[in-house]
Amino acid sequence: MSRSNRDKWKFIKHPVRDSLSGMDVIYWKNFLNKVLKVGIELEFNLPEAKGMCKEDNPLCACQSYSPDASCWKKCAIESSCKRVISGKTCLGETCSQFTQYCIICTDFRRPCEQCNHKTDPKKDPDKLRRNIMTALNPSNHYGSIGSTGVHSVVGDGSLLGGSGGKNKGVEVITVGRRVDYWEFFKMANKILSTTLKNGGWVNERCSIHMHLLASYYNGHEAYYTELEKPVPDLILANFHQLVRRYQNALVWMTMGLSEPERLTRWEKYRVSVLEISALRHRMTDVKQLTYEVSGGNKYAFTNYTNMQYDRSGDATTLHIELRYMDGIVSPSIVAAIACLNHALMIKAVEISRYGLLKMPGQEWFKETKRMKKYILNNMKPYGEGDRFGHTENVLKHKDYYIREALDLIQQLKHILIKTGPAYEVLEKLAEMPAALMRVEGRTWEQIEDYMKISLTNESILNLAVNEYIDLRLVDKCETIEEWIKAVTVNMWEDEQVAKTIKDNNINDMPELEEAIKIMVKDGQNNGELIWSESLGTLVGI
Repeated sequence: MSRSNRDKWKFIKHPVRDSLSGMDVIYWKNFLNKVLKVGIELEFNLPEAKGMCKEDNPLCACQSYSPDASCWKKCAIESSCKRVISGKTCLGETCSQFTQYCIICTDFRRPCEQCNHKTDPKKDPDKLRRNIMTALNPSNHYGSIGSTGVHSVVGDGSLLGGSGGKNKGVEVITVGRRVDYWEFFKMANKILSTTLKNGGWVNERCSIHMHLLASYYNGHEAYYTELEKPVPDLILANFHQLVRRYQNALVWMTMGLSEPERLTRWEKYRVSVLEISALRHRMTDVKQLTYEVSGGNKYAFTNYTNMQYDRSGDATTLHIELRYMDGIVSPSIVAAIACLNHALMIKAVEISRYGLLKMPGQEWFKETKRMKKYILNNMKPYGEGDRFGHTENVLKHKDYYIREALDLIQQLKHILIKTGPAYEVLEKLAEMPAALMRVEGRTWEQIEDYMKISLTNESILNLAVNEYIDLRLVDKCETIEEWIKAVTVNMWEDEQVAKTIKDNNINDMPELEEAIKIMVKDGQNNGELIWSESLGTLVGI
């Protein structure tokens, strides 16, 4: 039975913001897919150094010391003492020249193992931060990806583990890179494994920030940007409207804590933008309003402080920070959310052909505000109380958050599938966020095992079939059915390909043909494959 979603998608023709033409949509989709980057900042706590002593304190007594022991009362220089040599009685510890025998005693041992002042190199946050920096080899230049994609490794005053000020914990800042799920995955996996190996851990103080940007350089003598022309205000307004609309879903999918009453961190460092409408304000005003709502700072849910605009309100610098994600130790989730943020911008371009997106209505807004209060809250002053979101009502409304999250990723599916397996990860995440798995007692390793996409026999078959598509190894067929049969025969007769397929539980030609049919059907349904009558073959999009 069909259904209409018209009520969910309402637009206005703005008197100042002209809708994009079809040609404009094609240009901006193609252009932003080429230049749009995602930079990631990952925060971790480090162990606290409980002592500063390196087992060399001269004031420490031997572990064998006691008031009744006689060894420490013996003088180390007795054999060369002039008084003793002259036949006089040794004055012992009352002598001005008395030197404890402890300093030359081969049995002298300080009680360091039980000492609270002893430093542990494995828990020295400054040393651990240096270890992480060495392993990740940051480029320290936004123009260079480097070997790991890391720009810099620094401390942050809001984290734990360090000597004070801003030199606490560790924040790993990456160079913005163009969108590809597997590149994000490999980068995040290296960062997470390295940091965890060096004692990094996450709690309510930690978060992951993502930056959507087109490269730019703003130096003293020159300004450079990859933008060929300013980004229309309408695209950015629709991006903002999409974030407002799906704010609850974004928080739901990226919760990372482990208690039902405290599933996510507080709102203070990611202040809601639900009340700030781009319908009533130009994006230059939205930039100021989000700055003000976060206390004159960068701590809004979407931070536009790096954006620059021309006199007409279009963007000459494209740089948006998204601050909604908790600290999550799963490279699959980090990679998928990076792809999702990119997809939101491309979706904003697509819908800009129809005008400026409105929220669905008063009833929707009333419900969304209520659900927001359950999942995104706590704006206490710094130093007063906890840094948790108070989420005791969230699980009572689990179905709402799942529905919103699934709606979001389904709207973005056609964009996500072009970046890798992000959609599959996000679909799992929409129904079971990391926080809910942690409530069940799962470790981060178990969460990653559930989330990760492996190279299965299906993806091996995809690689083999895609070779036939990309290289036009079979063409000039009358129908898809004829093409599938021809590919099946060719693959089965290729000994190397056939062996790989058989090793992955496809045992005969009919089974292979059925598997290819399913793969082709899925590709067509996902918008990845189309049939070309003129070429007589499938074409990848």
